[in-house]
Amino acid sequence: MIRAVSATLVLAALLGACTSVAAAAQKPAVDHRHELSALFFLDKGWRPVSDYDLAPYDLHFHRILGSCKISAENLTNLTIHLADKASFQGGRRVTNLMMLKAVTRRITWTKPAACGRTFSVAEGYMEGGGP
Repeated sequence: MIRAVSATLVLAALLGACTSVAAAAQKPAVDHRHELSALFFLDKGWRPVSDYDLAPYDLHFHRILGSCKISAENLTNLTIHLADKASFQGGRRVTNLMMLKAVTRRITWTKPAACGRTFSVAEGYMEGGGP
């Protein structure tokens, strides 16, 4: 009887340890994976292997989404357009991640607002070689 109880306790402890390891190994959930993957692919030339590849994009993308009145699809398209424009006009490679960081750097408010001017200013600085 004591052996059966101790065997059950050992088995329960092992299952608990396996469950916690599996939970720790799970990938973080990423909202707007499709849009973030598109930005990543255009920057790197290959598809993201995991959500960890998308983490830098996720941070800045969702900061902008939370602070600006813009949809995820429009933000993706605008980021691609502004990065290409800054690259062409500035004569250097401006990635989508660099553009997202430039916009995020200029957000100083917390409630959603119109951000058209912020996008234009960020693009201008990236075109001129600045952050």
